[in-house]
Amino acid sequence: MKIQQMMRKTIGRAHQLKDYGTVQVLEDILVDREDLGYHLHSVLEDDTLVRGMTHLITQDGNIAGDRPMDPKAPLQ
Repeated sequence: MKIQQMMRKTIGRAHQLKDYGTVQVLEDILVDREDLGYHLHSVLEDDTLVRGMTHLITQDGNIAGDRPMDPKAPLQ
Protein backbone atom coordinates (compact mmCIF):
# COMPACT_ATOMS: atom_id res chain seq x y z
CA MET A 1 0.00 0.00 0.00
CA LYS A 2 2.92 2.30 0.72
CA ILE A 3 4.38 1.63 -2.72
CA GLN A 4 1.01 2.33 -4.33
CA GLN A 5 0.74 5.60 -2.42
CA MET A 6 4.25 6.59 -3.53
CA MET A 7 3.42 5.68 -7.12
CA ARG A 8 0.32 7.91 -7.05
CA LYS A 9 2.47 10.83 -5.89
CA THR A 10 5.01 10.08 -8.61
CA ILE A 11 2.24 9.92 -11.22
CA GLY A 12 0.99 13.29 -10.00
CA ARG A 13 4.48 14.73 -10.31
CA ALA A 14 4.87 13.27 -13.81
CA HIS A 15 1.58 14.98 -14.78
CA GLN A 16 2.96 18.28 -13.51
CA LEU A 17 6.08 17.79 -15.62
CA LYS A 18 3.93 16.76 -18.62
CA ASP A 19 5.81 13.46 -18.85
CA TYR A 20 2.88 11.47 -20.17
CA GLY A 21 4.94 8.43 -21.14
CA THR A 22 5.99 7.96 -17.52
CA VAL A 23 2.41 8.54 -16.41
CA GLN A 24 1.15 5.79 -18.71
CA VAL A 25 3.81 3.27 -17.64
CA LEU A 26 3.32 3.99 -13.92
CA GLU A 27 -0.47 3.83 -14.21
CA ASP A 28 -0.23 0.42 -15.90
CA ILE A 29 2.04 -0.83 -13.12
CA LEU A 30 -0.20 0.71 -10.46
CA VAL A 31 -3.28 -1.05 -11.84
CA ASP A 32 -1.45 -4.39 -11.68
CA ARG A 33 -0.21 -3.73 -8.13
CA GLU A 34 -3.67 -2.69 -6.94
CA ASP A 35 -5.19 -5.80 -8.51
CA LEU A 36 -2.60 -7.99 -6.78
CA GLY A 37 -3.17 -6.17 -3.49
CA TYR A 38 -6.91 -6.70 -3.76
CA HIS A 39 -6.47 -10.42 -4.35
CA LEU A 40 -3.96 -10.80 -1.52
CA HIS A 41 -6.23 -8.93 0.86
CA SER A 42 -9.22 -11.07 -0.08
CA VAL A 43 -7.17 -14.22 0.47
CA LEU A 44 -5.56 -13.12 3.75
CA GLU A 45 -8.53 -11.51 5.46
CA ASP A 46 -10.75 -13.51 7.77
CA ASP A 47 -10.78 -16.87 6.06
CA THR A 48 -11.25 -20.45 7.15
CA LEU A 49 -7.55 -20.94 7.83
CA VAL A 50 -7.44 -18.02 10.24
CA ARG A 51 -10.66 -19.11 11.93
CA GLY A 52 -9.47 -22.71 12.01
CA MET A 53 -6.23 -21.81 13.80
CA THR A 54 -7.78 -19.71 16.59
CA HIS A 55 -8.14 -22.75 18.85
CA LEU A 56 -4.34 -22.97 18.94
CA ILE A 57 -3.92 -19.55 20.50
CA THR A 58 -7.05 -19.04 22.61
CA GLN A 59 -7.27 -20.30 26.17
CA ASP A 60 -10.31 -22.49 25.45
CA GLY A 61 -9.21 -25.66 23.76
CA ASN A 62 -5.57 -24.58 23.56
CA ILE A 63 -4.06 -27.74 22.10
CA ALA A 64 -0.71 -26.11 21.31
CA GLY A 65 -0.20 -25.19 24.93
CA ASP A 66 2.64 -23.20 26.43
CA ARG A 67 4.67 -26.19 27.47
CA PRO A 68 8.38 -26.27 26.66
CA MET A 69 9.52 -28.64 23.95
CA ASP A 70 11.72 -31.57 24.92
CA PRO A 71 15.05 -30.95 23.14
CA LYS A 72 15.53 -34.72 22.73
CA ALA A 73 12.19 -35.18 20.97
CA PRO A 74 12.45 -35.78 17.21
CA LEU A 75 10.83 -33.17 15.00
CA GLN A 76 7.84 -34.37 13.03
